[in-house]
Amino acid sequence: MVQSRPIIDQVKDAQQPYSHVSFAELPVDKLPFRVEWRGTIYNPEDKSIPLDLAHALNYLNAAQEQQYQNELAPSNSQFQTIADNTGLKNGHGVLCRLSDESTWTFEPYTFEAIANSAGLKKAAGSLYRNPDGTWVFQAKSATPTLDEVAIATSLTPEEGSPYRQPDGSWILRRYKRILTSSLTIYVSPTGDDSTADGTEALPFKTIPGALYWLDQNIDNGRFSVTIKLAPGTYDSLVLIPPDLKNLTILGDTNNPFDYVLSSSNLLNYIVRVDGNAQIRLSGISLSALTGSALALLAQNNSVVNCDNCAIQGDYSNTTINCVDPGSKFVLTGNFFLSGKHNNLFSAVYGGRIALNMNCQFQGAVKATNFLIASRHAHIVTYATATFSGTVSGRSAYAVYNAVIEGKNNLPAALSDETKSNGGIVV
Repeated sequence: MVQSRPIIDQVKDAQQPYSHVSFAELPVDKLPFRVEWRGTIYNPEDKSIPLDLAHALNYLNAAQEQQYQNELAPSNSQFQTIADNTGLKNGHGVLCRLSDESTWTFEPYTFEAIANSAGLKKAAGSLYRNPDGTWVFQAKSATPTLDEVAIATSLTPEEGSPYRQPDGSWILRRYKRILTSSLTIYVSPTGDDSTADGTEALPFKTIPGALYWLDQNIDNGRFSVTIKLAPGTYDSLVLIPPDLKNLTILGDTNNPFDYVLSSSNLLNYIVRVDGNAQIRLSGISLSALTGSALALLAQNNSVVNCDNCAIQGDYSNTTINCVDPGSKFVLTGNFFLSGKHNNLFSAVYGGRIALNMNCQFQGAVKATNFLIASRHAHIVTYATATFSGTVSGRSAYAVYNAVIEGKNNLPAALSDETKSNGGIVV
């Protein structure tokens, strides 16, 4: 190193040579002067230098900067002399020299001083600095009111309750109206889900629209809710909300064919009942589209009662399926059945199906398995059930400790049952 920079001698030489690095990788921009380092001359025009030389230069720059600041800045004793001469009191703060370069002032470093200088009134709250550098004061009462919370979070004034989510943001949860009597919600193909309130004058257009409104706004408790359909076809997947009970979807028990439920979602069920729900389907028709696979599912402790309904069209997979021990499907009243089916009535994993209807086959109905039960499921056909019309297929198939009861009550045209792996047909 050149002798004009003796402070560099304070840098200890490394035992091992460093690799060369470019200035783009280091805090220094270039060599400030010609340097002799470890027997090699480096010039300011060089594009790279040894890493240990770069460390030495950084040390030199920092040391010279500090030395320069020490030369310009008054010492602590000088600060004390200035403070004494200006009559400043002891306290935490900042000693400032004004723009005239001779007058000194003392600014206490306290939030109180900032608040006073900003003209803020004394009150509980938070001092907040805006992005533009200005200060504002947000008052905070000991117990904020819901109106204060709503205003602070820009919630739209409407009936409900502010709710803080896990991420810290606020939303408005509407209060649910608790029913004191039964409720009827109207649905019509000419309705509008965006403006409906469920009255006959302002009906919903879709059953899912009515169910969503019901789930968000109504606590029916022990009172029944009826979704009353106007004649027409309703093409949508109907998912019953979990834990919803005492619900009826109603068409016309004397003419279910004018109240049609279907779904363009061909690989899913038309109606799916899940999560402890209990519903009744009355006077409606579940109609398959070309390529439909499934019609109705009850699972996870759900109960479906079906009366005076119709199943129309061809289903390639399972028409009616009941899954798990807490779920049950009960069929009563007049029941109209048409089309081709793979598994018509299916119960698995402890599911239960009870048939006690007046079944009328329309056209030549075909079912690979009229009844199929698996894995501890139970299907019973009561002696009061009746069947009329033409039907073909296997009467019953029981497997894996499932039980099918009342085989003698099934249509005589069906072929003999099949049972295996502990299945029972009686």
